Amino acid sequence: RCIFTSEYTAAHLEITECLHADAGLYTITLENKLGSTTGTINLKSNVMIRAGTTLRLPAHITGRPPPYVKWTKDDGTPNKDRVAIEGEGKESVLIVKNITRKDEGKYQVIAANSSGTKSAWTRVEVYGNKNLLVLIICLNYVVYFIMLF
Repeated sequence: RCIFTSEYTAAHLEITECLHADAGLYTITLENKLGSTTGTINLKSNVMIRAGTTLRLPAHITGRPPPYVKWTKDDGTPNKDRVAIEGEGKESVLIVKNITRKDEGKYQVIAANSSGTKSAWTRVEVYGNKNLLVLIICLNYVVYFIMLF
């Protein structure tokens, strides 16, 4: 799933069929006789998903008394025509079927009870037909990160 190639002026890291397990910090250092350059990208904070697939954001929620659970998109109420929320026991899942770029944004789950409020969020990015991430770093001391759509 990971393909690394290098050309005269650039290096490419391709991760096909990205999974949550691929999240993390990626660093690359390129060197030549003129010096070196290093670039880093953090893939931990975002969910990246291919257009046309189903987004599932699960949350495990506990508390006493059992908390009230609310999901938001971009700090507002999610579009009920596009978003379904399923909950059973301590699990809550936000689901978007046939996801499009209009569904991109910040998704947040909020749990509240008489003891307080807790929340967690992630940013969702939707790709075109390719589920491919490309990292390009050029040796002219300019760092580029490019995602193919």
